[in-house]
Amino acid sequence: WKQVSGYSVAGLAALSVLISLRKRTRLLNWINFSWMQLVHILLATASLAGLLLHTGSNPGHNLNFLLFVVFVVACATGAATGILTGIEQQLPVSWRSTRRLATWLHVLCLWPLPVLLTFHLVAVYVL
Repeated sequence: WKQVSGYSVAGLAALSVLISLRKRTRLLNWINFSWMQLVHILLATASLAGLLLHTGSNPGHNLNFLLFVVFVVACATGAATGILTGIEQQLPVSWRSTRRLATWLHVLCLWPLPVLLTFHLVAVYVL
């Protein structure tokens, strides 16, 4: 069960990165960007729910704890970015750069995930 839920979380999270391909390449230009945003939100939400099922809401210890926290913070910054994107037109002009900052925070939170996930897999399968 842990193996299935863990790989499901990793797969859903990896699929949610497709929005980056849509934004930065012509690979998925045939898909409407609004639809890609919705798919990104649904995949990220499903992966967060899967993480909670996989861990039993227990963040663990040491590097597993760090992996859990980084994943949750990445989801939280993604949610904040989505909210800011949705209300950006209602924000005062001086606040509109906040969405860019939130986007960069979200991206920066994602960078350590592959390394932390690799350490988690090594700990589970090798150690």
